[in-house]
Amino acid sequence: MAVRAGFRALMAGAGLAATALPLAPLATPARAATPAEKIAAMDDAALFDRFGKEVVKLGKPAVCEAVPYTDEMARRRPAQRLMAIAALLRSNCALFQDRYPDALREGEEAEGLGFGRDGDELRALVDFLAMQAALRAGNGDAYAEHLGHVAARGNAAEFAGLQRPAVFVGLRTAAIGNQDRAVLALARSPAFPSLTPEMRGSVAAEALRPALAAGDTAVAEMLVGQLRDAEPTLGMLVDRDYESGWPMLARRVGPHAQTMLLQGVETATADLSKAPEDRLVLSRLVDALVDAGRFDEAIAAAQRIDHTDKGLRKAGEYDGWIINAEVRALDALGRTAEADALFDRLTALPWRERGWMVNFVINNAGRLVRHGAWDRAVLASALATEVANEQGSPYARLSASALRLCATHHAQPGQDQRLLREAVYAHWRDAVTASVRAAQCLGDETAARQFLKDGLADPKMRTDVLTLLQPEDTDLVPDPARTLPRAREIMDADADLRAAYDRAGRDLPEDLRPARR
Repeated sequence: MAVRAGFRALMAGAGLAATALPLAPLATPARAATPAEKIAAMDDAALFDRFGKEVVKLGKPAVCEAVPYTDEMARRRPAQRLMAIAALLRSNCALFQDRYPDALREGEEAEGLGFGRDGDELRALVDFLAMQAALRAGNGDAYAEHLGHVAARGNAAEFAGLQRPAVFVGLRTAAIGNQDRAVLALARSPAFPSLTPEMRGSVAAEALRPALAAGDTAVAEMLVGQLRDAEPTLGMLVDRDYESGWPMLARRVGPHAQTMLLQGVETATADLSKAPEDRLVLSRLVDALVDAGRFDEAIAAAQRIDHTDKGLRKAGEYDGWIINAEVRALDALGRTAEADALFDRLTALPWRERGWMVNFVINNAGRLVRHGAWDRAVLASALATEVANEQGSPYARLSASALRLCATHHAQPGQDQRLLREAVYAHWRDAVTASVRAAQCLGDETAARQFLKDGLADPKMRTDVLTLLQPEDTDLVPDPARTLPRAREIMDADADLRAAYDRAGRDLPEDLRPARR
């Protein structure tokens, strides 16, 4: 009843309601009428009544069934608002049918027909549909535009529906200027404080650069205070895009990054005391302990999850991140064999039942390549490639392929890897760090050098490249088993690359580098 009453009010507002319009009599067709013809043959009262009785039913997702009715209503009475409602329903139907470009086009038509004003009661629905359609269509620029609309309204309830992965995946393909505008709008929104601390930290990490570029010191200082993770913050401290903010970032991380690292442990410890069974919170604590160099404590904390075979069979994604952090701690302590065995047990789980496994099969292959364990790395990277090709993002697929290229080059030197090399090189922008390392692994310094130079010129990947070119003693967590060459070796032999590096960034100052553990 509520749905029918609500739609009746909407129709009345559009000027249609149940008032009959004069219609020319229709000739009886010689063939059976189509559904569209039957709808067209109804008078206004019958059309509205049929819509209310048969289409708008509580608990029934009948939006596609509603489309021919609202299209006919809009055809008879082309009032702007009614035409917008018809377009909105067509957008929703296209979304249900996985016709994402159509959904986005129809949503934009609805927006242009009257739902584009702030304060309109259906504005939020337009943005929701447009963001979903843009996300699935891979249209980052449209996603950024509608995310900006949500931010401008500053509605805390709408903000509560924003999930970090969707927000940043949606922006990934947007032009850098549109990305910047969207995340800066989020940061400036009066509803920003209503986001979770984790989400505020994620937005802050993305919005600080455009805030500094805009000269918005007040917002920049607020964002620096929201940063939670030391590693990306140290990356900002080597990128000249953040140069005007370096003093406040240096205060945030503290001498040798200890202020931020210790705060991470303290925050995660306090959060876990409030939710001792929460695997997400436990994973944050184990990661924070590893980043702070407290490796034995991290390994001890990780034992709170069941490490037996029976326990691992029940593992969820955050159990996987706990084990991932535990492996980092074991590697840092030189306990490589224990780390190998633990990661092998995790990645042996049936991955098709676990959409999150792609992260860990790639990480396992990556550490084996990094350690030069070539025979094992071939098997691990083959698995990573299979999983990433079925479940992963372009970044994941490129990362896995690059690892497989490197592992096979060393373990099976006679095997022709030309096609795989060409595929990795053609898509290097999907994962610049993995591509540089693969080229170095092949001994192809020409390709590696070009990826580095082009990456330094691209705002989307500049920080990643600058981090890759840092001195060895800037690593947050050391890995003594590492055997791969470092990209900095290429820069040391190339004056042009060094000049490009100096224009784009700097070495992390020694007083900010993590203390050696």
